[in-house]
Formats: sequence, C-alpha cells, structure tokens
Amino acid sequence: MRYYLDTNVIISAAERSNSFGPAQVLFFAHIDQRRVEVVTSEITLAECLVKPFADKDIFAVETYMALLGEQPSLPVVPISRSILLSAAQLRAETKLKLPDAIHVATAKWAECSAFVTNDRGIKESDDLRIIMWDQLSETDLS
Repeated sequence: MRYYLDTNVIISAAERSNSFGPAQVLFFAHIDQRRVEVVTSEITLAECLVKPFADKDIFAVETYMALLGEQPSLPVVPISRSILLSAAQLRAETKLKLPDAIHVATAKWAECSAFVTNDRGIKESDDLRIIMWDQLSETDLS
C-alpha cells in the first residue's frame, strides 16, 4: 500500500505534536524501514514553510527543507500540468479548495491507496481511502 501524506501530517511529524502517539511512531518507523511507501506533493513544502517564514524561524525552514528534500523514503511529487488539470476537475466535482484538490490529484497520480490527513473536508472515494492522522491505528498500517 502506498500512502499520501497531507501537509498536516508532515507538520505533526516535524513538530511532534499532541497527535503523535504510538501508532504514529510506528507508522514513521515503518517509513524509515521502508516497510510502507509514502509520497507527498511539492505543495506540501509551500504550505509547511508559511509559518516558519512568517516567524522568521530559519531552523524550522531548514528542517522542512531537509525533510522535504531529496529523501528516498519520502518522495515529493512535482506539480505537473496533468495534476493541475485533475485538481481542477476534482475541485469542480467536490468543491475542494485548490490546495486540497492538488493534494488529492497528486495522491491519485502517484497511485496511492490511502490519504493520511487531519482534514475532515477531504472525503473518501472508490480509489482513495482516507485515514485520519489523529485516529491512526496499527490496523491502518496493513
């Protein structure tokens, strides 16, 4: 199974937020051990950097740049014209905000079967299962 990681999951991981419990630790251990495949989009980088840039937090900027750099365990998918066209269609059909539509279109383009997020506005579809990050359980990892 390939998982798509939404921006809020990346922020949670970088900041070790309150939603980072045993299942989340296990999930990232599986990523590190290459037991699960994950991807995210370039838009994730842009979204992650807003607060650090606003706060002039160079350490946080560097942390996100490294986390979303050229990591074999976390590929970052470039935003292509075909992804943007799919995002526009998704937005027209579902009323998703453009960034969320780009995330979902990228997940589908990357052939992910699960989308890990805390965004309750993103709905499950026939080909994409939604896993809520703050409700992640060990059964979600199989």
